[in-house]
Amino acid sequence: MESKTLLGLLLSLNILDDPIVAHSNFSKLTKRSMREVISSISDLQRQQKSLHETLHGITERLCRASAESKFRVLLFFRRSLQFNTSRTKTTFNRDEYGANHLASDSFALNLASVLLRLCIPFVDLKSKAAKKIDAASFLLSSKARDFAAFDKGQDLICGDKFKSGDEDRVEDLHFVSKIYFLTVHALRLGPVQIMRKVNLMMQQFSNIQRMLSQNPSDSRLQMSHEMILAKKCMYDCALFEPDTVNAILRFVSLTMGVLVHLAGGT
Repeated sequence: MESKTLLGLLLSLNILDDPIVAHSNFSKLTKRSMREVISSISDLQRQQKSLHETLHGITERLCRASAESKFRVLLFFRRSLQFNTSRTKTTFNRDEYGANHLASDSFALNLASVLLRLCIPFVDLKSKAAKKIDAASFLLSSKARDFAAFDKGQDLICGDKFKSGDEDRVEDLHFVSKIYFLTVHALRLGPVQIMRKVNLMMQQFSNIQRMLSQNPSDSRLQMSHEMILAKKCMYDCALFEPDTVNAILRFVSLTMGVLVHLAGGT
């Protein structure tokens, strides 16, 4: 989906998978001033925010263009998630990404960001649009979960497999529900997995630091230490862009409200 569609190519644009950007902005950090580092972070986050706003604008216009166009965009989102469900099992090796035809981190982060922005009209739980989020149908209908690229055969209430005749007695999901649950899955496959990757990166960084303390003159260890540190800064820069963090926190707040409502609260 990433390399074979126009929307996929647009969503693959970002800073995460570009080693040149990481090197030019975060190499030799110990020799840079705090002002230089903060300036690099601000510039990159500004570029990312502009890109996400542009991608959201394109996607929103496509959804508004016609019913057929909206259907195609939602189908693209759905298939993009379906083809990348293995991201939850990967060890983040480049060869593993290629062998499993997984999308890049840039694509996963951009997709989540676009969907988060599409949630803005109903992110306030008190809004009329938010009331159209049908969590009950999502839990009870394998067809509804299949639309959002979740395992349609799994009973999300009891944890068992559905029995014949136990589901699909609900109406089709509203557009708001579709976007909401696609976003839930996109966050799981995108930012959440990228944060897991950063944690693994930090474990590797700690190991190299320990070896470097024992052999400070090893040039290969010094190079690996610098590369991982620069990459870690790049990922932090992208993940903690203020607008993205704010959108995720608002979405989490919305989800808490949906769960409370589903449990019978107000």
